[in-house]
Amino acid sequence: MKFPKYAFNLLGFFFVLLGIIGVVLPVMPTTPFLIVAAACFSKGSDRYAAWLRNHNLFGPIILDWENKHCIQCRYKILSLSTMLIGCSFSIYMLPNIYGRIVIAILVLIGATVVLRIPSCQTVKIDEDQTIA
Repeated sequence: MKFPKYAFNLLGFFFVLLGIIGVVLPVMPTTPFLIVAAACFSKGSDRYAAWLRNHNLFGPIILDWENKHCIQCRYKILSLSTMLIGCSFSIYMLPNIYGRIVIAILVLIGATVVLRIPSCQTVKIDEDQTIA
């Protein structure tokens, strides 16, 4: 049985939604959800895939993954630092020890996912060199 295109599109939007929630909620990493959303859109709709690739905020992350299978270090640092700040604040504010433990475990899982994705290598170019 072939998986219908509309199902891939629905899954794509679901993962975009999770990615957007991950921007606001530091417990969830954004990047892996956007990568999965891009994969779903590539199977479901060229228009939605192009929309995600050309998005001002998410596009560079998706293009790096599709072309080089990596994430730029600055996005990793941003992701990990927001997770750490949000987790620290949540653990400080939450009176329940079990809630603190759950948040810490979720952040550790998210950080592990982000750290396991390879980092893009930057290329330094001398001032007198030109790229053809």
